[in-house]
Amino acid sequence: MCYISPTMHSAVIIHGYATGLGIPMIRKPFGTHAGFVALNDQVASGEILPFRWSIDRSLSLWQSLNPMQYASLYRDEERLTEDQKTQSDLANFLHQSSAKTIIAHSLGCRLLLGTINNFELPKHIERIVFLQADIYDRATIGRDDILARLEERSLIIENYHCFWDPSLFTSSMIHRNLRAGLTGWEQPGVQNIFFPLLKPINLHTSHLRDTKFCKSLLT
Repeated sequence: MCYISPTMHSAVIIHGYATGLGIPMIRKPFGTHAGFVALNDQVASGEILPFRWSIDRSLSLWQSLNPMQYASLYRDEERLTEDQKTQSDLANFLHQSSAKTIIAHSLGCRLLLGTINNFELPKHIERIVFLQADIYDRATIGRDDILARLEERSLIIENYHCFWDPSLFTSSMIHRNLRAGLTGWEQPGVQNIFFPLLKPINLHTSHLRDTKFCKSLLT
């Protein structure tokens, strides 16, 4: 179990796909910010807590040219989002923290959704933010306690989406259904917010490199 310092935390962040991937001369596994580059200072100070769940994998330059390597990692991390121990670890992490906000990105949104459907959400969590969620747009929240909190507005869930996300286009083709981060989430009670992805090169992570936007999530 991960030890969490007793300082006050403003948010827990949950990263998406391939943050533990390393390729020589091309990319290193992400550091403590777990891909949330714009929040690196807040992570370093302990204000924000990253929950790390990625698979560490190294590819050679030759392997990096093979798309099946990335597909294999995606399938493996998909399975990890559905793993009961991983979900239990996240649930315990949330209970240990003092954060009022959870910010999840991409495949991390699927891990979070599975966790809040299968484990109790701490009462101190008041806001959940899904960024470019790699979940079925008709996925449902199945816990009555969470649905009741949404109705009484003691819990806010926001789903930021953008219809020109190429990564979620690919995911939609793989799963043969639309993703909530593309067109919005049909779950009643969720606030769908269109936010344009404008920062190249990887549009899918545009939010995570936008300092003004990321800091706005902490207010």
